[in-house]
Amino acid sequence: MSKPFTQSRVFTAVDDFIFKIPIYWFVSIILIILFIKSGININSYIIYQFSIVQNPFMNQHTAKFLQYSWLAPYLAWLLHIKSPYHLFLFYLFFNYLFFILFICLLFHRLADREARIAAVIFTTLPISSTIFYFVCYDSLTLFLMCLALYLTHPQWIFRVGLIFVGFLLGIQHFEQSFIAIFLVLIVFLQPTQQNQYDSLWAIALLVGIISGKIFLSTIFHIFNIYPPSTRLSWLNENLSIYLRAFCFNLQYILWSILGPSWLLVFKSLDKGRKVIPFIISLFIIIAILAVTYDETRIAAILSFWLLSVYWLLNQYFLKNLDKQLVTFIFLFWLISPMAWVIGGVAARSVFFYNLYHFIDFSH
Repeated sequence: MSKPFTQSRVFTAVDDFIFKIPIYWFVSIILIILFIKSGININSYIIYQFSIVQNPFMNQHTAKFLQYSWLAPYLAWLLHIKSPYHLFLFYLFFNYLFFILFICLLFHRLADREARIAAVIFTTLPISSTIFYFVCYDSLTLFLMCLALYLTHPQWIFRVGLIFVGFLLGIQHFEQSFIAIFLVLIVFLQPTQQNQYDSLWAIALLVGIISGKIFLSTIFHIFNIYPPSTRLSWLNENLSIYLRAFCFNLQYILWSILGPSWLLVFKSLDKGRKVIPFIISLFIIIAILAVTYDETRIAAILSFWLLSVYWLLNQYFLKNLDKQLVTFIFLFWLISPMAWVIGGVAARSVFFYNLYHFIDFSH
Protein backbone atom coordinates (compact mmCIF):
# COMPACT_ATOMS: atom_id res chain seq x y z
CA MET A 1 0.00 0.00 0.00
CA SER A 2 1.43 3.37 -1.03
CA LYS A 3 2.18 6.09 1.50
CA PRO A 4 0.11 9.30 1.66
CA PHE A 5 1.65 12.18 -0.29
CA THR A 6 2.41 14.04 2.96
CA GLN A 7 4.77 11.18 3.85
CA SER A 8 6.51 11.12 0.48
CA ARG A 9 10.18 12.00 0.11
CA VAL A 10 9.47 15.19 -1.84
CA PHE A 11 6.96 16.47 0.72
CA THR A 12 9.27 15.60 3.60
CA ALA A 13 12.23 17.31 1.91
CA VAL A 14 10.24 20.52 1.35
CA ASP A 15 9.00 20.38 4.96
CA ASP A 16 12.59 20.04 6.19
CA PHE A 17 13.65 22.95 3.99
CA ILE A 18 10.99 25.21 5.48
CA PHE A 19 11.33 24.30 9.13
CA LYS A 20 14.82 22.89 9.72
CA ILE A 21 17.56 24.45 7.60
CA PRO A 22 19.44 27.54 8.92
CA ILE A 23 17.67 30.85 8.37
CA TYR A 24 20.34 32.35 6.11
CA TRP A 25 20.12 29.36 3.73
CA PHE A 26 16.34 29.45 3.90
CA VAL A 27 16.15 33.13 2.90
CA SER A 28 18.94 32.89 0.29
CA ILE A 29 17.33 29.94 -1.51
CA ILE A 30 13.94 31.67 -1.49
CA LEU A 31 15.54 34.73 -3.12
CA ILE A 32 17.11 32.57 -5.82
CA ILE A 33 13.80 30.80 -6.51
CA LEU A 34 11.98 34.16 -6.69
CA PHE A 35 14.52 35.44 -9.20
CA ILE A 36 14.12 32.34 -11.39
CA LYS A 37 10.31 32.45 -11.22
CA SER A 38 10.01 36.14 -12.14
CA GLY A 39 13.29 37.57 -13.38
CA ILE A 40 14.04 41.28 -13.18
CA ASN A 41 12.06 43.42 -15.57
CA ILE A 42 12.77 47.02 -16.63
CA ASN A 43 9.50 48.75 -17.49
CA SER A 44 8.63 52.00 -19.24
CA TYR A 45 7.77 53.77 -15.98
CA ILE A 46 11.53 54.16 -15.46
CA ILE A 47 11.85 56.19 -18.67
CA TYR A 48 8.88 58.42 -17.89
CA GLN A 49 9.96 59.06 -14.32
CA PHE A 50 13.51 59.88 -15.36
CA SER A 51 12.15 63.04 -16.98
CA ILE A 52 10.99 64.10 -13.50
CA VAL A 53 14.40 63.26 -12.00
CA GLN A 54 16.01 65.79 -14.32
CA ASN A 55 13.99 68.58 -12.69
CA PRO A 56 11.21 67.66 -10.21
CA PHE A 57 10.16 71.32 -9.91
CA MET A 58 8.97 71.68 -13.52
CA ASN A 59 6.04 70.34 -15.52
CA GLN A 60 7.09 67.09 -17.17
CA HIS A 61 4.40 66.40 -19.77
CA THR A 62 5.81 63.02 -20.82
CA ALA A 63 5.44 61.68 -17.25
CA LYS A 64 1.71 62.55 -17.11
CA PHE A 65 0.10 61.30 -13.86
CA LEU A 66 3.37 59.65 -12.74
CA GLN A 67 4.47 63.10 -11.61
CA TYR A 68 2.12 62.70 -8.63
CA SER A 69 4.44 59.94 -7.35
CA TRP A 70 6.94 62.66 -6.60
CA LEU A 71 9.08 61.53 -3.68
CA ALA A 72 11.09 58.81 -5.45
CA PRO A 73 12.24 60.97 -8.39
CA TYR A 74 12.90 63.86 -5.98
CA LEU A 75 15.27 61.66 -3.94
CA ALA A 76 16.91 60.49 -7.18
CA TRP A 77 17.36 64.15 -8.15
CA LEU A 78 19.03 64.85 -4.78
CA LEU A 79 21.41 61.95 -5.45
CA HIS A 80 22.25 63.36 -8.92
CA ILE A 81 21.14 60.24 -10.77
CA LYS A 82 21.99 60.85 -14.41
CA SER A 83 20.49 58.02 -16.45
CA PRO A 84 17.45 55.71 -16.55
CA TYR A 85 19.79 52.77 -15.88
CA HIS A 86 21.00 54.32 -12.62
CA LEU A 87 17.40 55.15 -11.71
CA PHE A 88 16.57 51.46 -12.24
CA LEU A 89 19.41 50.47 -9.87
CA PHE A 90 18.15 53.04 -7.35
CA TYR A 91 14.69 51.45 -7.38
CA LEU A 92 16.11 47.91 -7.36
CA PHE A 93 18.10 48.78 -4.24
CA PHE A 94 14.90 49.74 -2.40
CA ASN A 95 13.26 46.51 -3.58
CA TYR A 96 15.97 44.38 -1.99
CA LEU A 97 15.96 46.61 1.09
CA PHE A 98 12.20 46.13 1.42
CA PHE A 99 12.54 42.35 1.13
CA ILE A 100 15.35 42.14 3.70
CA LEU A 101 13.65 44.48 6.16
CA PHE A 102 10.39 42.59 6.00
CA ILE A 103 12.02 39.18 6.48
CA CYS A 104 14.00 40.61 9.42
CA LEU A 105 10.77 41.96 10.90
CA LEU A 106 9.16 38.53 10.72
CA PHE A 107 12.02 36.82 12.55
CA HIS A 108 12.27 39.67 15.07
CA ARG A 109 8.59 39.74 16.00
CA LEU A 110 7.69 36.05 15.75
CA ALA A 111 8.92 32.73 17.10
CA ASP A 112 11.04 30.73 14.64
CA ARG A 113 8.25 28.39 13.52
CA GLU A 114 5.74 31.20 12.96
CA ALA A 115 8.37 33.41 11.26
CA ARG A 116 9.20 30.65 8.77
CA ILE A 117 5.52 30.09 8.04
CA ALA A 118 5.02 33.84 7.51
CA ALA A 119 8.08 33.97 5.23
CA VAL A 120 6.67 31.12 3.13
CA ILE A 121 3.27 32.81 2.85
CA PHE A 122 4.94 36.10 1.90
CA THR A 123 6.98 34.28 -0.75
CA THR A 124 3.88 32.73 -2.32
CA LEU A 125 2.07 36.08 -2.45
CA PRO A 126 2.40 37.95 -5.77
CA ILE A 127 3.96 40.91 -3.96
CA SER A 128 7.19 38.91 -3.70
CA SER A 129 7.27 38.64 -7.52
CA THR A 130 6.17 42.23 -8.04
CA ILE A 131 9.25 43.72 -6.37
CA PHE A 132 11.46 42.03 -8.99
CA TYR A 133 9.20 41.74 -12.02
CA PHE A 134 7.99 45.35 -11.98
CA VAL A 135 10.94 47.45 -10.84
CA CYS A 136 9.76 51.04 -10.51
CA TYR A 137 8.91 53.71 -7.93
CA ASP A 138 6.77 51.16 -6.05
CA SER A 139 10.00 50.05 -4.39
CA LEU A 140 10.06 53.21 -2.27
CA THR A 141 6.33 52.91 -1.52
CA LEU A 142 6.77 49.36 -0.22
CA PHE A 143 9.92 50.29 1.71
CA LEU A 144 8.02 53.03 3.55
CA MET A 145 5.07 50.70 4.15
CA CYS A 146 7.45 48.15 5.67
CA LEU A 147 9.05 50.86 7.81
CA ALA A 148 5.60 51.72 9.20
CA LEU A 149 5.19 48.10 10.36
CA TYR A 150 8.23 48.53 12.60
CA LEU A 151 6.71 51.53 14.42
CA THR A 152 4.27 49.89 16.82
CA HIS A 153 5.49 51.22 20.18
CA PRO A 154 2.86 53.42 21.86
CA GLN A 155 5.37 56.09 22.98
CA TRP A 156 4.79 59.47 21.38
CA ILE A 157 8.15 59.54 19.59
CA PHE A 158 7.19 56.39 17.66
CA ARG A 159 3.76 57.84 16.86
CA VAL A 160 5.44 60.97 15.49
CA GLY A 161 7.75 58.74 13.44
CA LEU A 162 4.71 56.86 12.16
CA ILE A 163 3.00 60.10 11.12
CA PHE A 164 6.21 61.15 9.32
CA VAL A 165 6.35 57.84 7.41
CA GLY A 166 2.70 58.39 6.45
CA PHE A 167 3.62 61.93 5.39
CA LEU A 168 6.30 60.56 3.04
CA LEU A 169 3.83 58.01 1.66
CA GLY A 170 1.34 60.81 0.96
CA ILE A 171 4.00 62.47 -1.18
CA GLN A 172 5.07 59.20 -2.80
CA HIS A 173 1.67 57.70 -3.68
CA PHE A 174 -1.37 59.11 -1.92
CA GLU A 175 -4.04 56.93 -3.56
CA GLN A 176 -2.36 53.59 -2.89
CA SER A 177 -1.40 54.50 0.68
CA PHE A 178 -4.83 55.92 1.53
CA ILE A 179 -6.73 52.87 0.23
CA ALA A 180 -4.25 50.46 1.85
CA ILE A 181 -4.69 51.96 5.33
CA PHE A 182 -8.46 52.26 4.82
CA LEU A 183 -8.58 48.48 4.24
CA VAL A 184 -6.72 47.93 7.51
CA LEU A 185 -9.17 50.17 9.37
CA ILE A 186 -12.03 48.03 8.04
CA VAL A 187 -10.39 44.94 9.57
CA PHE A 188 -10.02 46.74 12.89
CA LEU A 189 -13.82 47.14 13.03
CA GLN A 190 -13.83 43.55 14.26
CA PRO A 191 -11.71 43.05 17.43
CA THR A 192 -8.95 40.49 16.89
CA GLN A 193 -6.19 38.87 18.93
CA GLN A 194 -3.65 40.95 17.02
CA ASN A 195 -1.79 42.85 19.77
CA GLN A 196 0.76 44.87 17.82
CA TYR A 197 -1.37 46.93 15.47
CA ASP A 198 -4.52 48.82 16.36
CA SER A 199 -6.74 51.65 15.18
CA LEU A 200 -4.41 54.30 16.67
CA TRP A 201 -1.53 52.92 14.58
CA ALA A 202 -3.68 53.11 11.44
CA ILE A 203 -5.07 56.58 12.26
CA ALA A 204 -1.56 57.97 12.83
CA LEU A 205 -0.59 56.73 9.37
CA LEU A 206 -3.77 58.14 7.86
CA VAL A 207 -3.07 61.59 9.34
CA GLY A 208 0.44 61.49 7.88
CA ILE A 209 -0.75 60.33 4.46
CA ILE A 210 -3.32 63.13 4.17
CA SER A 211 -0.74 65.68 5.39
CA GLY A 212 1.72 64.48 2.75
CA LYS A 213 -0.86 64.93 0.01
CA ILE A 214 -1.60 68.48 1.18
CA PHE A 215 2.14 69.24 1.25
CA LEU A 216 2.62 67.88 -2.30
CA SER A 217 -0.34 69.93 -3.58
CA THR A 218 1.26 73.02 -2.01
CA ILE A 219 4.59 72.29 -3.69
CA PHE A 220 2.87 71.87 -7.05
CA HIS A 221 0.99 75.16 -6.54
CA ILE A 222 4.13 77.10 -5.58
CA PHE A 223 6.11 75.86 -8.59
CA ASN A 224 3.15 75.92 -11.00
CA ILE A 225 3.35 72.20 -11.65
CA TYR A 226 0.21 70.99 -13.41
CA PRO A 227 0.59 67.48 -14.87
CA PRO A 228 -1.41 67.07 -18.11
CA SER A 229 -3.42 64.20 -16.62
CA THR A 230 -4.35 62.86 -13.20
CA ARG A 231 -4.88 59.25 -12.30
CA LEU A 232 -8.62 59.94 -12.33
CA SER A 233 -8.60 61.47 -15.81
CA TRP A 234 -6.42 58.62 -17.07
CA LEU A 235 -8.94 56.17 -15.64
CA ASN A 236 -11.81 58.00 -17.34
CA GLU A 237 -10.04 57.85 -20.71
CA ASN A 238 -9.33 54.12 -20.47
CA LEU A 239 -12.25 52.85 -18.38
CA SER A 240 -13.83 50.69 -21.09
CA ILE A 241 -10.47 48.98 -21.80
CA TYR A 242 -9.92 48.19 -18.12
CA LEU A 243 -13.44 46.85 -17.60
CA ARG A 244 -13.21 44.65 -20.69
CA ALA A 245 -9.86 43.22 -19.60
CA PHE A 246 -11.23 42.57 -16.11
CA CYS A 247 -14.40 40.81 -17.26
CA PHE A 248 -12.72 38.65 -19.92
CA ASN A 249 -9.81 37.60 -17.69
CA LEU A 250 -11.37 37.48 -14.25
CA GLN A 251 -10.03 34.04 -13.35
CA TYR A 252 -6.41 35.06 -14.00
CA ILE A 253 -6.83 38.32 -12.10
CA LEU A 254 -8.39 36.64 -9.06
CA TRP A 255 -5.63 34.04 -8.96
CA SER A 256 -2.96 36.75 -9.21
CA ILE A 257 -4.18 38.50 -6.04
CA LEU A 258 -3.09 35.75 -3.63
CA GLY A 259 -1.91 32.80 -5.72
CA PRO A 260 -1.96 29.52 -3.77
CA SER A 261 -2.45 31.52 -0.56
CA TRP A 262 -6.15 31.67 -1.44
CA LEU A 263 -6.22 28.47 0.62
CA LEU A 264 -5.56 30.63 3.67
CA VAL A 265 -8.69 32.64 2.92
CA PHE A 266 -10.67 29.42 3.12
CA LYS A 267 -8.83 28.61 6.35
CA SER A 268 -9.79 32.05 7.72
CA LEU A 269 -13.46 31.27 7.12
CA ASP A 270 -13.25 29.00 10.17
CA LYS A 271 -13.52 32.17 12.25
CA GLY A 272 -17.12 32.64 11.17
CA ARG A 273 -18.48 36.17 11.30
CA LYS A 274 -15.18 37.54 12.62
CA VAL A 275 -13.68 37.17 9.13
CA ILE A 276 -16.32 39.39 7.46
CA PRO A 277 -14.30 42.67 7.59
CA PHE A 278 -11.31 40.89 6.03
CA ILE A 279 -13.48 39.45 3.24
CA ILE A 280 -15.00 42.91 2.64
CA SER A 281 -11.47 44.34 2.26
CA LEU A 282 -10.62 41.65 -0.30
CA PHE A 283 -13.78 42.42 -2.28
CA ILE A 284 -12.85 46.12 -2.30
CA ILE A 285 -9.46 45.22 -3.79
CA ILE A 286 -11.13 43.07 -6.44
CA ALA A 287 -13.50 45.93 -7.31
CA ILE A 288 -10.58 48.35 -7.68
CA LEU A 289 -8.83 45.93 -10.04
CA ALA A 290 -11.78 46.28 -12.42
CA VAL A 291 -10.59 49.84 -13.17
CA THR A 292 -6.82 49.30 -13.28
CA TYR A 293 -4.43 48.04 -15.94
CA ASP A 294 -1.56 46.52 -13.92
CA GLU A 295 -3.84 44.40 -11.72
CA THR A 296 -1.36 42.27 -9.78
CA ARG A 297 0.92 45.20 -9.00
CA ILE A 298 -1.98 47.26 -7.61
CA ALA A 299 -3.42 44.32 -5.64
CA ALA A 300 0.00 43.53 -4.13
CA ILE A 301 0.53 47.06 -2.82
CA LEU A 302 -3.04 47.64 -1.63
CA SER A 303 -3.08 44.33 0.26
CA PHE A 304 0.40 44.53 1.82
CA TRP A 305 -0.60 46.19 5.11
CA LEU A 306 -3.84 44.22 5.24
CA LEU A 307 -2.15 40.83 4.86
CA SER A 308 0.72 41.81 7.14
CA VAL A 309 -1.61 42.77 9.98
CA TYR A 310 -4.13 39.97 9.45
CA TRP A 311 -1.78 37.09 8.49
CA LEU A 312 1.94 37.66 8.29
CA LEU A 313 2.54 39.38 11.65
CA ASN A 314 -0.37 37.83 13.50
CA GLN A 315 1.15 35.17 15.76
CA TYR A 316 -2.28 33.81 16.74
CA PHE A 317 -3.21 33.14 13.12
CA LEU A 318 0.18 31.60 12.32
CA LYS A 319 0.17 29.31 15.37
CA ASN A 320 -3.07 27.72 14.18
CA LEU A 321 -1.74 26.89 10.73
CA ASP A 322 -0.89 23.27 10.11
CA LYS A 323 2.67 22.63 8.91
CA GLN A 324 1.39 20.30 6.19
CA LEU A 325 -0.87 23.03 4.78
CA VAL A 326 2.05 25.48 4.67
CA THR A 327 4.30 22.91 3.00
CA PHE A 328 1.61 22.14 0.44
CA ILE A 329 1.10 25.85 -0.35
CA PHE A 330 4.85 26.32 -0.85
CA LEU A 331 5.18 23.20 -2.99
CA PHE A 332 2.19 24.23 -5.10
CA TRP A 333 3.69 27.71 -5.57
CA LEU A 334 7.05 26.18 -6.46
CA ILE A 335 5.70 24.20 -9.43
CA SER A 336 3.17 26.84 -10.58
CA PRO A 337 3.87 29.60 -13.12
CA MET A 338 4.32 33.09 -11.76
CA ALA A 339 0.95 34.49 -10.65
CA TRP A 340 1.22 37.92 -12.25
CA VAL A 341 -1.27 39.66 -14.55
CA ILE A 342 -1.14 42.93 -16.48
CA GLY A 343 -3.99 44.08 -18.68
CA GLY A 344 -5.75 40.82 -17.88
CA VAL A 345 -2.94 38.83 -19.53
CA ALA A 346 -0.89 36.35 -17.51
CA ALA A 347 2.74 37.46 -17.51
CA ARG A 348 5.70 35.13 -17.91
CA SER A 349 9.07 35.08 -16.23
CA VAL A 350 11.81 37.18 -17.80
CA PHE A 351 14.56 35.18 -16.09
CA PHE A 352 15.76 33.56 -19.31
CA TYR A 353 15.78 36.95 -21.02
CA ASN A 354 17.98 38.19 -18.16
CA LEU A 355 20.22 35.14 -18.57
CA TYR A 356 20.45 35.59 -22.33
CA HIS A 357 21.41 39.27 -22.05
CA PHE A 358 23.93 38.49 -19.29
CA ILE A 359 25.63 35.84 -21.46
CA ASP A 360 25.50 38.14 -24.49
CA PHE A 361 26.99 41.00 -22.47
CA SER A 362 29.73 38.72 -21.09
CA HIS A 363 30.88 37.93 -24.62
